[in-house]
Amino acid sequence: MSKVKSYNAVVAQYAGGEIWRINAYSDGESAGPTPTVIGPCSVLLYPGVPQEAISSNVVRIDFIVEDGRPGTLVPLFTDSEFAEKFLTALGESAKGMTIFEVGTLVELGSLLVDLHKARITHVHFNAMPPGSASPEPVPIGEVIDSLSLA
Repeated sequence: MSKVKSYNAVVAQYAGGEIWRINAYSDGESAGPTPTVIGPCSVLLYPGVPQEAISSNVVRIDFIVEDGRPGTLVPLFTDSEFAEKFLTALGESAKGMTIFEVGTLVELGSLLVDLHKARITHVHFNAMPPGSASPEPVPIGEVIDSLSLA
């Protein structure tokens, strides 16, 4: 019988609100179950790119950080309904974008690290386009730190 290491749900708090839940299970062996994210965890891919969640394929949005500095964020959706609403709200500018589900914590962590290296500054959970009610973007380093299973 193999030992199964279980990680309780991680609930991240940011700006006083719950932004995502993660629950991972791993036995530390390659043959064991892969850590998974509760529910869908999706990013948007640019039109015409391969259906693969790599840094260059993922939609990014320039914005101004609270202190007036420029930043770049990646929308990350914890429910497919939020991703669909985001694309609908973008209208014609979203034409050809696709929703890609990231299935494991390892994949999500790797993608976020690559995005951070590509100078992405923030993650916007369940984003809506500018002018819509939406949670504040979270610095990407904080999200990467929260995904650490060590």
